[in-house]
Amino acid sequence: MIPNSIKEILKRDTEKSKVTEFENDEGGSYPYVILPLESRASPEYFEAVVEGLKYMMEDEIERANVVLGIEAKAFVVTPLLAKELGLDWVAIRKRDYRMEQLVIEQNKAYKGATKLYCVGLEKGDKPLIVEDMISSGGTLTATLEVLKKKNFEVAGIGSVYERGDGIKRIKEAGYNAKGLMRLEIKNGKPHVPRFYGD
Repeated sequence: MIPNSIKEILKRDTEKSKVTEFENDEGGSYPYVILPLESRASPEYFEAVVEGLKYMMEDEIERANVVLGIEAKAFVVTPLLAKELGLDWVAIRKRDYRMEQLVIEQNKAYKGATKLYCVGLEKGDKPLIVEDMISSGGTLTATLEVLKKKNFEVAGIGSVYERGDGIKRIKEAGYNAKGLMRLEIKNGKPHVPRFYGD
């Protein structure tokens, strides 16, 4: 159970966020929340995120030997989590290193797709994958497919925020994924209606 003191900080700081609009691949509008992880975050927010993830993913953390972060916003929180857990941090980036590497075809809830690359995973690693946001689940589903083909055992999948049906899609693909807090837009503003375990 996530303590109320952590929930209060996360809800307060998240609901201060601004909302903008992006075009999706179908030509429609996708309301995009500019969260603290990409605008301005307090030390209390970061501490609450790390502690909340630790509560939510306690069992998964026991199985992991690395924390895997996907560019870009996951790069803000995953190194902090890895340091707190005493685990190595591994990056999945948008940069092609032009060498032997994992290549992931990324899809997004809003317009655009790109390739992602990873050179840091080693044989036998059991990554704990932590995202800033699971929306459509496209990025994670693609990542999981590549990791499975390369025989990596995923220790767990978590996200600071969940929005849309991405977690459901990931579960339908045979993986367990967790979101620390549900993010919705209510009357044009960000709203956190519930947390993991509520």
